[in-house]
Amino acid sequence: MAGVPAFLPTAARMASRSALWGRPALRAFPAASGRRAGILPGRPRPGIARRAPPPRAAVAASKSEAVPSPAAAAAAAADTSGGTTALPGTIYLVATPIGNIADITARALSILDTVDVIAAEDTRRTGMLLSRLFPAAASGGRSRRQRLLSYHAHNTHARTPHLLALARGGQSVAVVSDAGTPGVSDPGAELVAAAVRSCVPVVPVPGACAAVAALVACGLDTSAWTFVGFLPTRRSERAKELGRLAAVSTTLVLYEAPHRVASTLAAMAEVPALRDRQLAVARELTKVHEEFRLFAGAGAAAEHYGACGKGVLKGEFVLVLGPPTGPGVGGRGPALELEERKARVMVEVLVSEGVPVSMAARAVAAAAGVSRRALYAHAVQVVKDTGGVQAAVGVSMEVEEDDRRHSLDV
Repeated sequence: MAGVPAFLPTAARMASRSALWGRPALRAFPAASGRRAGILPGRPRPGIARRAPPPRAAVAASKSEAVPSPAAAAAAAADTSGGTTALPGTIYLVATPIGNIADITARALSILDTVDVIAAEDTRRTGMLLSRLFPAAASGGRSRRQRLLSYHAHNTHARTPHLLALARGGQSVAVVSDAGTPGVSDPGAELVAAAVRSCVPVVPVPGACAAVAALVACGLDTSAWTFVGFLPTRRSERAKELGRLAAVSTTLVLYEAPHRVASTLAAMAEVPALRDRQLAVARELTKVHEEFRLFAGAGAAAEHYGACGKGVLKGEFVLVLGPPTGPGVGGRGPALELEERKARVMVEVLVSEGVPVSMAARAVAAAAGVSRRALYAHAVQVVKDTGGVQAAVGVSMEVEEDDRRHSLDV
């Protein structure tokens, strides 16, 4: 432990040490006391006996008692960074992990530990999360599970005035969703709007967000993007919304459930302005089986996930639709056209080696992320053409030359 600052006068330092430690504690500073008493450093001062050191067992016991729990340590660390204990009459929007529980922040732990009420989208899932975050601790008074209130899409209108009244009455309220940040395609926006109108403080506690995680790791343009969220479930409304999004030239980020992802991708493929835009699909973000796939267009993605069958796909999906890539049919750029030409060459080579047409088209489409139907039609044409093998060799050399020029340009 550091001593009294050296810039204080000698008398002030002596007084501070005596007040903090008592006079015998000057033995903790033998060099300073020795110089002041005119004796050698480390030699006890006349008239004051040196205290015997405490037993080792007592020191070990005191150290073990002073070790805080992980939740308490996180809360203490958060407090030192500016004080994150829940304040009365405040509504907190607390982000929770989207898959990996280690993504919870120290500030979120402190708020969830000290808040009066926790408004959860699903009280069962949030209760299990709290049990994992605070395994051996029980907050004073009521337990954390007893502080849970349901707040979901079906009771938003009835629960919002109640939560607002609690905040006005001096209680602190934390709003959490099943995963991610509340208010982003989850309940919370209506409560925030009502709180702002009523001058009730609203404090965000940022954390994990599936849209941002998928966007930054998919490899598409991030300079300008539009968050869409979930599309309408009805087919007519979904088609109308996709038609509106076709006019948006920025990167689009959408959420979709596993049982609807194939139909949503098929609906995208039916919109000419969206059909040929590059598409990234992210699934099971931050989990063990996290997956990213990049497709040349929505049609190839629809064929891939449509072949998986119902009940096979699990986890929430994030669809990132890239912007139009430049001039050409459907806005396809040179890089995308080059990938499609490579895929056609691969199909030609496989067919020339005796691989069945359907098998060749399916394998290349899955590997290259292009439309299987287009590759199948091209393979059939190669089989009908008597010079298919020679044509394949010629196109292969041409594609290799274009690939070399493209790499030099980059």
